[in-house]
Amino acid sequence: MIIRYSEVFIPMKLEHFYSSSLTFTQHVLAGISDSKIEFPLNFIPIQRAKRVSELDMEKEAQWLITKFKKVLGKRKFNYIVIGAPSGGIAQFATALDAPFLPCHFLRVPLYRRYKILLGHDPDDVAGYYHASMRIVAKIIENNENCNAIIHYDPIHDRPLVGTCHTLRFKYRFLPEAYKEFILNHLKENGTIIFTHIQQTWPQYIVSDRIFFQLGGADGVTPEEFANGSDQIDKWAAEMNISHRGGWDLNSSGVGPYETRHRPESEWGNPPELKDATKAFCDENKLNFLCITTNDYNLPGILGTYAFYRKFMKSNLPPRGIALEIYTATFYSAIPRSRYLPIWAVFPPSGSYNYISRFLKQILSEFPELPRKFALTTIPAGFAEQKYHFSDSIPFKAWKDLLLQYAESSDDLMVIHYKGDQIKFGNIKIVLSYPKLYSEAWKWGQQFPLDQFLPLNIDDIKWAARRANLQVLEN
Repeated sequence: MIIRYSEVFIPMKLEHFYSSSLTFTQHVLAGISDSKIEFPLNFIPIQRAKRVSELDMEKEAQWLITKFKKVLGKRKFNYIVIGAPSGGIAQFATALDAPFLPCHFLRVPLYRRYKILLGHDPDDVAGYYHASMRIVAKIIENNENCNAIIHYDPIHDRPLVGTCHTLRFKYRFLPEAYKEFILNHLKENGTIIFTHIQQTWPQYIVSDRIFFQLGGADGVTPEEFANGSDQIDKWAAEMNISHRGGWDLNSSGVGPYETRHRPESEWGNPPELKDATKAFCDENKLNFLCITTNDYNLPGILGTYAFYRKFMKSNLPPRGIALEIYTATFYSAIPRSRYLPIWAVFPPSGSYNYISRFLKQILSEFPELPRKFALTTIPAGFAEQKYHFSDSIPFKAWKDLLLQYAESSDDLMVIHYKGDQIKFGNIKIVLSYPKLYSEAWKWGQQFPLDQFLPLNIDDIKWAARRANLQVLEN
């Protein structure tokens, strides 16, 4: 059952919005409390390298749990979800009415103190590595409970890597604040559900707890990032970028380091966290269920099947399909609208191919679904934008993908964007985020909040297996 806690809505402030992991975590909070997401006035904090180097991962967990308690109070839950994040996993947790505890925290400190506008060469992989290590090494020394991944993507993150680091710190075992929250907020005979996403990406092994990942999702392969390709060279020429070839760290004069396939930086979780979480559950006689896959795209339909089961079990059939791309989601509008959420990792071609397959699969399995669609996306990474990627496709391609299943153009509702192109520049991209969440909330408010029957373990297993994920029990 979804409960509305107050007749007066208190908006939930979205903090650390640059972190997909923490964004999805807070989307779940908003979804299970029927809250509206708003942004603080200064929602782009300037992160100094010195301050980030003092990161305390136990305090980070405590900050998050404090936010949970402000939103959820003393509520107890049948399920608590822990592990790798994604939009699909966020919708899955929302369908379960379950809080989500993420496996990692992201920080994006600036390169140079007091010189914000003076960026580095975004193709200088060695410089990026050395500047990142000055921060990461200190954090690893002071935090036994984390691995660090230095993430460098000169294609998809190019506007960022010239001025900021992308650093992820992943828990190796449950922080104390997570343990306390579980013991105080999991109902008797409740279940911990661990999302164990293990698709790998080659990473340079800097030390036993520091890793360097070159590139990331969506349609560019790890080999292309390392060695280059004709497609990347063509894109570089279009962007007036002088660099040609790849960005192999060892070829830059750093290392040489061994490369090893490890769980992907943004969407995977460290294997040891799963084992540590199960050991904690065993010690405290808690039920443990693991949902696992080697494909980080597949959780994009985990929430789809979970909500389908929830709606049908409650005799409240779905009204359509809502496509969410990256951190643009419909969060609390999904239970209200009764649109089935499908989540795409990113706007370029790789995700487009997956969503094409997912749509065909869902509409084939459930032919009775109304052919109504909603779409929300981040305004970056599209072919018509001044800065785009080597794997970019036009925004119109996404609209057309949905419209091929609709009876008319009126059956597609698009959040915020007008027309068939998105041409936003960097400043407008950032400023659009509050509008995306506000308009998603407004769209959801036209629907009443229905009362739903809760999902049980058999429902959860059904949803996971329909999404081609494996289910592992005690």
